[in-house]
Amino acid sequence: MLIDLARAPHGLALHDGATVGASSADARIDGPGVAPKHAQVRVRSDGCYIEDLGSPEGTFVDGVRAQRIGVMHGNVVRLGRQLAVFVERDLAVYEGEVARSGTIVHGPKQRRDWIEPALELARSGSSICIEGGPGVGKRSLAKLAATVRESAGDVLTVDARGDTKPVIPAGARPMTWLVIDADRLPRPMQLE
Repeated sequence: MLIDLARAPHGLALHDGATVGASSADARIDGPGVAPKHAQVRVRSDGCYIEDLGSPEGTFVDGVRAQRIGVMHGNVVRLGRQLAVFVERDLAVYEGEVARSGTIVHGPKQRRDWIEPALELARSGSSICIEGGPGVGKRSLAKLAATVRESAGDVLTVDARGDTKPVIPAGARPMTWLVIDADRLPRPMQLE
């Protein structure tokens, strides 16, 4: 299912050996950064694989750049700057208008399955731990959930990414803590 902000998601049928790209006769995909022959699909007994054909902007699956990688139902695939969701079944679930929640671009399924549950937990004051592979929107969802909590009081963001030590103001008692990459915090600074 190709995801595009200008129109509703639409399906693209693939088969073993199909070449995907801007000038492909098998599976044509137009979009910024999509090479004329961008990737090739291979179906084997152990699953479906996508292989980058040396495209300048690359092929990514769930945020991981790959030369050849297995894809499964629900994986987010990026060819250049064109997004798609690899779908093997229940195609109708993925149909519908593309929407934006904060900086997250999503379809109705993603809104129902993971955005609304996280926001409902934030509204109720529950703690949330958002985990997942690289590039799937964890930070964006955490920041969106924190904005939901702003009406309850101060929000303090502690970002442990990078080389600088995060600073927590002395005596800070915010209503909401947004801790990014908590596992990278130095041991004496672990939050309780």
